Amino acid sequence: MSELRHVQSGEPLRVRATTWNKIIDATRAYYQGQATLGQKPAGVSSPAAQASVVLVKNASGSDQPRFAVLGIDKPIISVDDNEDEFKRQVALSCVSPSETDHRYRFVILLNPLKDGAIGRACVSGVTIARLQIDNDDDTTAGIADGDATKLKAGRDGTATILWKQDTDGSDGTRWAILQLGSSAGARFFYAKLTGHARIDDNRWSYSFTEQSYLTTGKWKDTPLGISGTAYNTIEANGSVDGVQGNGVNASNLPTGVDIQPIGIGAVMRIDIVTDCDTGDDAYVFQAVNQVDGACDS
Repeated sequence: MSELRHVQSGEPLRVRATTWNKIIDATRAYYQGQATLGQKPAGVSSPAAQASVVLVKNASGSDQPRFAVLGIDKPIISVDDNEDEFKRQVALSCVSPSETDHRYRFVILLNPLKDGAIGRACVSGVTIARLQIDNDDDTTAGIADGDATKLKAGRDGTATILWKQDTDGSDGTRWAILQLGSSAGARFFYAKLTGHARIDDNRWSYSFTEQSYLTTGKWKDTPLGISGTAYNTIEANGSVDGVQGNGVNASNLPTGVDIQPIGIGAVMRIDIVTDCDTGDDAYVFQAVNQVDGACDS
């Protein structure tokens, strides 16, 4: 290391190529360490070490403030253009968030970022964000479609709300502490079945309204909760005869006895799945159908 020494004022500066390369490597290691908040030793750069904080480019078309929400679009450097640089560290190009495209793929900026600039963002772990809250019972948050200034509280978001302000600020949002990438932001909720309609032999569609738990097995309608149509997975392959999803062979049922739909008023766990044809959310639950009726005398 003798070649690395201070130079006196006025002394000619002569730097070997190997020495200059060491300076470049050390500088890169320092700034990479800053970008990941010291999560790795100096000089070490790997995707695993950058799992919580990553470098992002603001490709939204406008300057963004600290704690803005951006959707992940693609790597800044593609593997086809420069594989070595692609492997050196995770760096993402991010755009204005879309609920359809970025529901599970977004970051929160950790510093203000001008359009086209590169900075730090949280992709998983605990962070601060602005939050729109319409229902204080909501426990998760997700994308506010087309709005980079905030997340939106809900029942099926992908971020878990750890804490939030009690009242709205002047812009109608609140400060909140969130956990991104948490399994606690699960894609399910509880709902009461409010009706059913036959769609095929031993298959029905069910209308529902979201529920919040009270006590001793009692539930209440969730204000501004989710409502819609759900399907029973047990009935997925229902038919006029043969063994059904509940294990009953419909061919053996006596005349007047039939497989019944799930009763109105039952509270079910509703799982959110993705419709492969449309990309939209769809709702399913699982409950075993019973048989009932009056046998012909």
